[in-house]
Amino acid sequence: MDSTSPQSVPAPDGKQVWRGGGWLEKPNDTPPYNGLQITATPAYDPKSSELTSLSLVIQDFTKAKAGAELPEKFVPVRDGAKIELPKPEGELTVSGELKLFSSSSAPGMVVLFANLRWGLPHQRHHSDGGILEVAKVKAGAQEDEPPEGAEEE
Repeated sequence: MDSTSPQSVPAPDGKQVWRGGGWLEKPNDTPPYNGLQITATPAYDPKSSELTSLSLVIQDFTKAKAGAELPEKFVPVRDGAKIELPKPEGELTVSGELKLFSSSSAPGMVVLFANLRWGLPHQRHHSDGGILEVAKVKAGAQEDEPPEGAEEE
């Protein structure tokens, strides 16, 4: 994957991190310092182990070397759940929306789709498509395990 390709990497604690917009391991010394980073943290129901929501942290490193951050966003798990980002201001350049859908190619997964634009006026970036996949059931949970207190046959 070259430095201009969007990247999705696993992170500690079940989080996933997506990076796009010419992401660099070593930021530039002048704007654009780097690209866009989205960190997704899944929340699972403690009893059923089913995915209930995604917490999203969106950081824009275009004008801010340390990253300008939007307030944390929560996406409920249902097909078509959508978050529209506010109009960019200050050090933020990102605009657009994020949507959640069940994966048609990977049963048991949900996909976060991005329709985003960001960057400097003369160097715009965009993402139109799936950026992250998250399991609908927490890893390690037994789907066919009987509920607590149920009698076995």
